[in-house]
Amino acid sequence: MDIGRNDPCFCGSGKKYKKCCINLNKEEIQPSITIDAPFEEVDRDIEQGYTFFYKNEASQACDYWVAAWMKCLEWIAVSDIKDIQEADRLIDDRMTGHHLLFNWVQDFDMALERAGHKDERYIQVRIDFAKQFRHHFPESNSNLLFNMGTAAAEGLFLIGEVTKGERLFEQITKEYDNPWGYIRWGDMYNSLIFPKLANVDKEKAVQLYEKARAMSEDQDALEGVKERMEDLV
Repeated sequence: MDIGRNDPCFCGSGKKYKKCCINLNKEEIQPSITIDAPFEEVDRDIEQGYTFFYKNEASQACDYWVAAWMKCLEWIAVSDIKDIQEADRLIDDRMTGHHLLFNWVQDFDMALERAGHKDERYIQVRIDFAKQFRHHFPESNSNLLFNMGTAAAEGLFLIGEVTKGERLFEQITKEYDNPWGYIRWGDMYNSLIFPKLANVDKEKAVQLYEKARAMSEDQDALEGVKERMEDLV
């Protein structure tokens, strides 16, 4: 999907793209790398972030990784790459021993989730990151795209945008025909998983878990539903 800087942003905020999801912190990104530039600087930021990530210091890891992601966005904006693993293959042709973006973006999402428990600012960053990933890499691994979609939906619930979160969960679950969409959606109403959410609703959680069970033959998903239903009794 092509979008100009002055077009309405794809996330539905009503803002222009250049004032919204073109970056994470709503500030103009200053050029730092080009499509032909090596990724040493990005890789250094990723490596620095991992030094904190492995010490369970998620916020500090995210601060480095936000910088790395913004630099990646510059390069992505002028490339035709739609698959994160294709980006890894291209980078591998230029430098060896680099961190795989495919693995890193999943750790980045995990770190943002953890950081969001302590500082709500990271919840919005996670939403932006997940939406941007799906926008820029729509041909990536389907499980990764699904997980990014549910990450954004979960974030919307956590910042009180329940209606938007509901719509996104429904869209993602149907798009990928994945029972874990209903399970994670149900978790948003499960006080045992998210006790601080204002929209706790045991009955709705059970309804969503039942939908997951009805559509699934996956043993892990069925076990996830069973455990949650037993805990709610």
